[in-house]
Amino acid sequence: MIRQLKILVISQFKEFFREPEVIFWVFMFPIILSWILGIAFGIKGEGTRTVGVLDKDGSLHKLMEQAEKYHASVPFKYFSSKTKHPFKFLFTDREGALTALREGKIEIFIEVVQDGTKIKYHYDPKSSEARLTFLLLEHYLFPGETSEHESEPVALVVPGSRYIDFLIPGLLGMEIMNSGMWGIGWALIEFRSKKLLRRMAASPMNRNIFLFSYVIARLLLGIVEFLAIYLFAYFYFGVKIEGSILALAIVFISSTFAFGGIAFLVASRTASTRVGNGIINAVSFPFMLVSGIFFSYHNFPEWAVGIIRWLPLTMVIDSIRSIFLEGAGIPQILLPSAALIILGVVFTSISVKIFNWY
Repeated sequence: MIRQLKILVISQFKEFFREPEVIFWVFMFPIILSWILGIAFGIKGEGTRTVGVLDKDGSLHKLMEQAEKYHASVPFKYFSSKTKHPFKFLFTDREGALTALREGKIEIFIEVVQDGTKIKYHYDPKSSEARLTFLLLEHYLFPGETSEHESEPVALVVPGSRYIDFLIPGLLGMEIMNSGMWGIGWALIEFRSKKLLRRMAASPMNRNIFLFSYVIARLLLGIVEFLAIYLFAYFYFGVKIEGSILALAIVFISSTFAFGGIAFLVASRTASTRVGNGIINAVSFPFMLVSGIFFSYHNFPEWAVGIIRWLPLTMVIDSIRSIFLEGAGIPQILLPSAALIILGVVFTSISVKIFNWY
């Protein structure tokens, strides 16, 4: 009995290590994800928090200079001694501050009212990061003693400035990506693993039409999925579309086509569902982490932001957010939509040439 158990266990290990791809997904992929998240959140935890500043009379600028001089001799105790400056102050007007909030560049902005005697902190009270920034900023600006300024937190609950307004467009973009990657990519891989693609290729059908039918099916099903998420957000959270519905439709169609092309490429050669599952996750997970679904990609270093903003999912989410929150129309989404269509054409063309029907 023990000998049988030993042989079975050894056979399981041999089966596992037989496919190098599986070893990569199990051991290397989690390390890569940890590295990505470490860059996004590790730096921010001990680094700079960006704060919007509405400073008409210059009083806040003087207050910040005083705080900086004080902490030059007495390090800010809530950050490590290696942190030279815990806050980056973005001087702007109210409209600029609200735009930066919608885009996730800042989580809070401050202003002075009542002849310079009261400081107002504007932030979403449901955001834990914004509340933490408020508390840290209070300790930074007024260290160790009672200030002549009176502080007043002001809850930003108007649509467009809440975290839920930032989140819903990200979830909608993620749904478009998953619809393509799993609805098309996984379905084709499963067809090949069951030898069904061989039968389809032997039939008198047009192969390109067969592949294109998947895009049309996902486009129609995606409309239902998209509407389900949006209607829930609209009735429960009050999330509204401020921009052009036609622009939103263009983004939806172009992004579905782009991720359909990526899904074709992912599924073009793979015959194992286990390996296919790893490849799909390897493509979609990094997009989900860096493209600004749950948190702003501006948390990453500047050199990385320049790359991330041109990733397919980032272009989709940024376009949807601009339509939802900033009232964007067709001119504002033409460039990213054109880029998504080009990506779809390129990936689909490559996939058709290398697609393995057997």
